[in-house]
Amino acid sequence: MSKRRRGADDDDFAANLNGVKRIEDRDKIRTPPTDPARQRPARLEEASRFVVDRIGGSVEGRAENVSRKLLTRLRRGAFDPGATLDLHGLPAREARRTLVEQIERARAAGLRCVLVVHGRGLHSEGTAVLREALPTWLQEAPFATRVMAFCTAPARHGGPGAMLVLLRRER
Repeated sequence: MSKRRRGADDDDFAANLNGVKRIEDRDKIRTPPTDPARQRPARLEEASRFVVDRIGGSVEGRAENVSRKLLTRLRRGAFDPGATLDLHGLPAREARRTLVEQIERARAAGLRCVLVVHGRGLHSEGTAVLREALPTWLQEAPFATRVMAFCTAPARHGGPGAMLVLLRRER
């Protein structure tokens, strides 16, 4: 190895170190708290915006941060539902409460996809209440942070009387 010669740059560096004190307790250095205004937005804000399309009698939606490709896979039946939630015949208020409970159970069980049977509304007066309300519910709290995408189920899962819901993984 060759010895390094001390040059002008070394002298300048040494001169700039005048007055600098050695830190004795390096492990006790504390970082300042982060400014709340600069923190990332909460997951609720990230996941609460949905892109929803209604085409004929079918509906599909995805959170803005979810790819179209994933929604296409859901629509084509790439995800097998791990549970079936049967809401048809229930009054809207009871159906929503049941949906909240069942979605929480499904997520706690680690399920990724659930089939929600809402019925086609053939026995409803006027419109199909649950069929119309379900896409709106899935975009609102508490579902907005738990749901990635949803779509009218393929025929083998109930067609227009049911909806596939893709859930976010529990963190």
